[in-house]
Amino acid sequence: MPFGLAGLALVGVVLDQIDVPHDNWLSVGVLGGGAVAGAIAGLVLARGDLPGGDGVTRARHAAWTVVRFFLAFEMVRYGMAKVIGMQFYPQYWRLDSRTVDLKPSWLAWAFFGRTYGYQAFGGLLEVASAVLVCFRRTTLLGACLMAAVLTDVVLVNIFYDVPVKLFASVYLALAVSLIAREAPRLRAFFLQPSREGPKGVRPRALRAVGITLVLMLPAADTLRDAYRYGIFRTEPLEGAWRVDRRSGLDDLLPETPGPWDRIYFEKGDFGFVRVGRERVHFATRIDDATSTLTLSRFGGEQSLNLEGSFALHDQSLHVEGNRGGKPFALDLTREFPR
Repeated sequence: MPFGLAGLALVGVVLDQIDVPHDNWLSVGVLGGGAVAGAIAGLVLARGDLPGGDGVTRARHAAWTVVRFFLAFEMVRYGMAKVIGMQFYPQYWRLDSRTVDLKPSWLAWAFFGRTYGYQAFGGLLEVASAVLVCFRRTTLLGACLMAAVLTDVVLVNIFYDVPVKLFASVYLALAVSLIAREAPRLRAFFLQPSREGPKGVRPRALRAVGITLVLMLPAADTLRDAYRYGIFRTEPLEGAWRVDRRSGLDDLLPETPGPWDRIYFEKGDFGFVRVGRERVHFATRIDDATSTLTLSRFGGEQSLNLEGSFALHDQSLHVEGNRGGKPFALDLTREFPR
């Protein structure tokens, strides 16, 4: 096993220096070829070794050293890029774009690049794990830290479609392989019986009740809140709407920052009106059965309610009603989600 991993690492350190996209079958084949070549070299060495296997043992240690130093090299490279602010440096066109217009990878880059402290902390963890795996005494600690950091990196790359999934996954697999070498020690450390509590027979029924309450109560509370806020359903009016026409509402919100041209109906009985760069909060009460709605408390202040009925036709919405006895009307077009 270590010879195949060493072959993969030697090929990977060369391939990763080529500044081209690597999430393709060609890169998978090249890395796989390196692993196969390393495994074959290990088999040849084992067959030709002298009785006693000292040469194979030394070669195996050397192979693991290659893996450790390869990981250290790559983690320092990526970690230092974060520490000096080079990997996620701000790209202002992304920061000035609407979230809905950003590709998932662009959104991830804008998020990580928005604050230096977050990315620098992640970079320091990567560098620290690299230093630790360079020494045999601290290899396990460094591999555990590295695996934790890389798991987050791999998940971000997969679910935000960042085009460096292959190498991040390879780094994680190599870090896990270093941890797997110490499986007996880890099993004994983490799975040995707890020493806490009095000796003797424990009240199993009481313990079962305690575990159930500790796990189920917060889960039930969260599920209750999720149901209340409509997380599991999409309401008919939920989304962002462009205001095409409005009448009877010219004095509802101040026009000085700019005209209000968007309405957002959110989960949880509230929404926003976009006024220039501002978002004015309001409360909603919508009855789908009768197609009626009430909008109130604009900007958090008590105000006259907008009470009326709505007609939803595919991506268009017509609202009409009264405000303090005076009629109003709105014609809206859904922007997203469609």
